[in-house]
Amino acid sequence: GYGYSDLYEGSCKIDDVIAYQRKALESAGEKPPYVLLPHSMSGLEAIRWKQLYPEDVAAIIGLDMATPITYMEWSDSEIEKRIGLMKKFQKLNRLGLLFWYPLSRRGLDKNECRELKLLKKRNLMNDCYINEARAVQANAKVTASSEMPRCPMLMFVSDGKQVSANWRENERKYAAGVGAETVFLDCGHYIHYFESERISTKIREFISKKELFKDT
Repeated sequence: GYGYSDLYEGSCKIDDVIAYQRKALESAGEKPPYVLLPHSMSGLEAIRWKQLYPEDVAAIIGLDMATPITYMEWSDSEIEKRIGLMKKFQKLNRLGLLFWYPLSRRGLDKNECRELKLLKKRNLMNDCYINEARAVQANAKVTASSEMPRCPMLMFVSDGKQVSANWRENERKYAAGVGAETVFLDCGHYIHYFESERISTKIREFISKKELFKDT
């Protein structure tokens, strides 16, 4: 349900989602080990991937990635409130009333901007997003109940204002538990829109320093 991928009604259980991702990479001819760069909710998937298939993952680099700590704090009413808001956006999008939605044009040419607008119209708050939201607490519990990942980790963290209460503190707490290096940024949740140069430079340094692929 993201980008150019099909909309689907499959399972949103985290282990099933990882199985889809592994199959997609295999079909594309990509071979592990991988450096995973999760953004937001997909942080759970990166953590779980390392738990299930430790040999697949050389490192995790979080782009303001979520951790189980934050979702475990959410109540059922908080989840339903967020889903209700998503449904309102979905309805407005179907009515064609969300073309004012901010669009980052950094690094995109005219045709790519047009494609991005079309993708937003097609995908924004579709049922895949909502089904993921309904599954997030259960997925967080599964991830939290297993061993913390043990691999090189780098976590870029936003100012937390666009996500949830205690975001920065929870990121700091999780990073301390797994021994992750952290970079705190003074920008919104889509950190790659605002700090792309700084992030890409740091990622290259991190991968080079860790010599993640010296045996492959």
